[in-house]
Amino acid sequence: MWGSSAGGAGRPRGYDRGVGGSSAAVSHVIIDCNDPERLASFWGALLGRAVVARTGPYVWLSREEGLGMGFQQVADPKIVKNRLHLDLATPDLMAERRRVEQLGGRRAEGYEAGGFLVMADPEGNEFCLIPEGRIDVDDQGRATYGGEGLSVPTRPDR
Repeated sequence: MWGSSAGGAGRPRGYDRGVGGSSAAVSHVIIDCNDPERLASFWGALLGRAVVARTGPYVWLSREEGLGMGFQQVADPKIVKNRLHLDLATPDLMAERRRVEQLGGRRAEGYEAGGFLVMADPEGNEFCLIPEGRIDVDDQGRATYGGEGLSVPTRPDR
């Protein structure tokens, strides 16, 4: 699966040499997990991607916009906050939050003061739901959406 691409010569679609003539490009996002089938099912449903392959400890989703996504089975459980996370843009934050929860995700605790809607997949990997368009961040890293502070309710029905 690593070799598949839409950009020719092994490069993802949208490949550009960028500053300094770098030949590196992000090709895949790989999520370490205990149950790759479960997480591939969650993320595939969330992002509208099909499971397209299973190879060794990996389960792969279909490649979209040049970016592949895979789930690698590892023995170690997730213990602390992710050092890397995804931001998923949506036109309706609360509707998408409800959908994440229906798929088996949850609101991640401890991030309420930051203004971001931080969610977690079934194994606790954090990701943010963000509105489409502009996001302003203050000097402390707190988000405001559309120029106004976002108050994300603890419960989606509020």
